[in-house]
Amino acid sequence: MSRQFLYMVSMDIKKSSYALYRFNPSRLFYPKGGSGGRPRPDRAAAAVEACSLPPPAMSFHPIQFKHKLGSMDLMLFGKDRNKVVCTDQTGRAVLYDDGLQAVRMLPNLKVPKWQSVPLPVGDSLFVMEAVPMNDQEKKHQSLEALMYGGSRPGLFNGEDFFWHPIPPPPYVYAPGYGGNTAGIITARTVVGGSGVWISAASFGTYCYDTVSVKWSKAGDWRLPFNGPAEYVPEYNLWFGISDREEDGVLCASDLGAASETQRPAVQEWEGFAAPEGVELESYLLHLGAARFCVAKLYKTTWHQTGGQSCCRVHDTDTTVNLFVMFTGVEIQRRGKTGRELQIVKHKSCSYSMGAAYVPQILY
Repeated sequence: MSRQFLYMVSMDIKKSSYALYRFNPSRLFYPKGGSGGRPRPDRAAAAVEACSLPPPAMSFHPIQFKHKLGSMDLMLFGKDRNKVVCTDQTGRAVLYDDGLQAVRMLPNLKVPKWQSVPLPVGDSLFVMEAVPMNDQEKKHQSLEALMYGGSRPGLFNGEDFFWHPIPPPPYVYAPGYGGNTAGIITARTVVGGSGVWISAASFGTYCYDTVSVKWSKAGDWRLPFNGPAEYVPEYNLWFGISDREEDGVLCASDLGAASETQRPAVQEWEGFAAPEGVELESYLLHLGAARFCVAKLYKTTWHQTGGQSCCRVHDTDTTVNLFVMFTGVEIQRRGKTGRELQIVKHKSCSYSMGAAYVPQILY
């Protein structure tokens, strides 16, 4: 897997329109230098550079209702992470292929999703609700997978993308389960190329095998990540953001060594917290080979003593500014055995979004 671009979407609060931005991650890395072609360590802790947003690559507009604005979810998938699936609150879907600069229609979701949690699996895309629900009464379809394959009977002779229903994890059938925060998906990843692993806040970790199309329980422990994690074959490890309460901690773990009773061991690296304010989102994006990007969304607030501001919140004197920051990261082996890993921090670029636009980093 190789990412040519990083993607972010920004929602205009007043118009409820969505602008898609793409960023070239190569600018986040210093050129090779020093012995062995490694980055110079004296440049690894450079200050954050304030950058200007590029022009939008694409815009999306949801359906507008009489008394409220529409909403949309945008999700990346594909082996190069350059295909954007966009769904709205009615379940309608469209695909924007940034590599081809082309748009194609998709079938509707079977059921619109509330707080979509995406997970690319090969060339497919799994879309889950943040809190899966019981589907026995056929009122919910918490999980669906967008897959490319043969046409369905009665349509046409050919191939296209279709949504396929996926059963919810078994814990939704537990007595007393009501779809509260106890069942929220806290971490997710792909193991073995075909196993979708998710952790729930109070129910442990479950695996959905896309070949046997069955769920099984991996263990009572939770994955050591917060949000998505990616497998990197060069190290035979899974990398992501640690589930520790502290911000800015990267994490690597060998999920292949996990057992039903033993949570896998982890390696952690600190020093990647937001430079100021409150951290809202954080992802570790694998760019290919040994290069990564730490992508963060954070906000700053301050109190004004007078005057007017377009960024005031609820007509108070509190002003909010949202930022997106990308940091280039390289992982190297060190030590005699090469098993110990070293994190090398490169450049950081920060983009100010103000308060009238709500940014979202696309995983």
